Amino acid sequence: PLTLSDRADQELADLVARAVGGQDEQVADELARHGVAVVLLTERAGDEVTASARAGLEATPGLESLAQTPVGVSWRVGPSQAAEVARLSLVDSTGQATTVSDEPGAQVTASEDERTLVLAERASQGWTASIGGTELEATSVSGSDWRQAFTVPAGVCGTLTLSHASPLAVAATCVIWVVWVLTALAALPLRRRRSLR
Repeated sequence: PLTLSDRADQELADLVARAVGGQDEQVADELARHGVAVVLLTERAGDEVTASARAGLEATPGLESLAQTPVGVSWRVGPSQAAEVARLSLVDSTGQATTVSDEPGAQVTASEDERTLVLAERASQGWTASIGGTELEATSVSGSDWRQAFTVPAGVCGTLTLSHASPLAVAATCVIWVVWVLTALAALPLRRRRSLR
């Protein structure tokens, strides 16, 4: 058996197993929570496992047949009215989620209450977020320890800015700058001192 150590991978593996089993009414909502909008099953002629998986996916509520191409068969994730496919959402204290555009320059409106910005991305110390210049504090999402989230204070509004920098990228950038500085120093012309006789 395959052992997955990452919580997001574990949830997705469980969702795939439930989806191909068919008839699970919560699969579409949970796929939407992961930011999954389309499911693609690669076709393999004469393969019983693929045929069984296809039958299960076709029987799963909330998965709407989309297209059959030479690559495979696809389904659109159509979650219930309580959920939307979103990579970013703002969740209020009642649990009501509002989708936020993941396009650059997305605007966030103010609220009288504190909210939580939830990303369909793995939590990492490399994530930073700000709204209208106000830095947001990282937090966790109840019921899920893998998604990145930030606390949005009451009254904060403006342009949403998200960024992610891995420690490896930061180290590589520092090394590049050091190499540039050393190269520039090595390229400086050196004058020889004239000796007085």
